[in-house]
Amino acid sequence: AKTPTVTVKDGTKVLTPDVDYTYEITNNTNAGEATVTVTCIGNYTGTKTTTFTITPAPTSISYTEPGSMVKGNQLSFVAISSQELEGTWQVTTDSNVNLTSGNANDASQTTITYTALNAGTANISITFTPNSSNYQPITTSYTQTITDANFTVNGINYTTLAEAIEGAPSGSTIELNKSITDDSPVTIDKEIILDLGSYTLTREATPINVPATGNLTILGTSGTLVSTTNTINLTGGTVTVGSTDGTNN
Repeated sequence: AKTPTVTVKDGTKVLTPDVDYTYEITNNTNAGEATVTVTCIGNYTGTKTTTFTITPAPTSISYTEPGSMVKGNQLSFVAISSQELEGTWQVTTDSNVNLTSGNANDASQTTITYTALNAGTANISITFTPNSSNYQPITTSYTQTITDANFTVNGINYTTLAEAIEGAPSGSTIELNKSITDDSPVTIDKEIILDLGSYTLTREATPINVPATGNLTILGTSGTLVSTTNTINLTGGTVTVGSTDGTNN
């Protein structure tokens, strides 16, 4: 309940409560209009009623803002009402992502899930409206960055070759989805199959390092691995192009 300080004056003279007057405050528990009724006593007579407004308390929600994602991949995170209030969640996005979950009723948290449809950026807006009128609704938004899906491993997309190799279990096939230039620093220390398909992967500055623990097989219908420097740096590993073992840098 909200209980403001009540001061009663006779001109400039401040009257004494319980000597000159008593007062009662009503409807002061919830947001809205509350009432103060002053009743004069002692040497004073009469009553006076006035009102004051109780505004809804601020509301907040918390979540970890997602980092960059790759076109075609799905992202999921949880947004929580910081006061553990139950209410309605509404999530809106633009056309660069497809929202599959996030809207909810009578919930203190929600799981927001969407898939990236196009490279670029997407605006994600989250609105939480508490069930209780004693709390204010809140809307927050952020910009989701979406990068190109240049490589795919087991249905998961990656932007750089280094990211694809890091995410690929040993024995996996990394598929090139388009002709690109990629100079991300690459060390293959496991068994990897690089399927170029019909595309060209250009390495302009950095070689692909294959140490003793690495085994790289390069496949493709008409794909090409091009470099202005040494394309592959063998330091004890094995490189196979089709059925031919690489034996030098």
